[in-house]
Amino acid sequence: MARDPKRFMQWKAFDQRRWAYESYAIRRVRKALAEMIRPVTRSASLREAQGAVDAMSSVPMLRAFQDIYGRVGSDFAFQSFRELKGESNNIETKIDSQNEWLRFMAEWIALHGVDRIDGITLTTQRRLQVAIQDAIQAGEGIQQVARRIVTTGSGIADLNRARVIARTEIISASNAGSLEGAYATGVEFQKEWLATQDDRTRDAHLVADGQRTSKDGDFLVDGEPLEYPGALNGSPANVISCRCTLLYITT
Repeated sequence: MARDPKRFMQWKAFDQRRWAYESYAIRRVRKALAEMIRPVTRSASLREAQGAVDAMSSVPMLRAFQDIYGRVGSDFAFQSFRELKGESNNIETKIDSQNEWLRFMAEWIALHGVDRIDGITLTTQRRLQVAIQDAIQAGEGIQQVARRIVTTGSGIADLNRARVIARTEIISASNAGSLEGAYATGVEFQKEWLATQDDRTRDAHLVADGQRTSKDGDFLVDGEPLEYPGALNGSPANVISCRCTLLYITT
């Protein structure tokens, strides 16, 4: 596909900054998933394992999200804040340091990320229930179930799943943080959708490339309103592994 060199370089600069966090985010998500399934894999019986699945806590994933959004979101919030602040005079704000943005974004995701975190927990529970039922039908015991759960490719707590979750949240955190930083300046601006210009990008996101909206408005992407690429209220089909970016047009 044809690339606009200027837009591609804009996207590339954002992308390189984001993926510096990839290894950390994957490790953090894997740790959270391991903590979530530990009561199941350490159960003494299948009945106990089923009870552990039903009682699964979202807290480990919430803490992982707070760490990821704190690090990634604060980085991009501070960047957009400083860049837009430099274009305007007499801006007053209580958030004017990287550490303050880190705390702000950790609190922000705890408030706004509940549905996405609960969705990850629910998917984990459903996959565990399938693994347990498969074991029961196969006449297996709890030790075999535990092996099923931790096996690479199980889709429960393996590396591939952790990678998908981590990459999705890096994008969401970078764009959410960037937007919060822009809001904090008080500067008037429009948002512009910058799609990744390659053959892996969703068709609907290529169509959205260059779309502009007000700073409080939503983009319309494949018929769905999104506040920013990777928006927390977006459907999985629109946000999982999205690599798009926000630009700001000052007015």
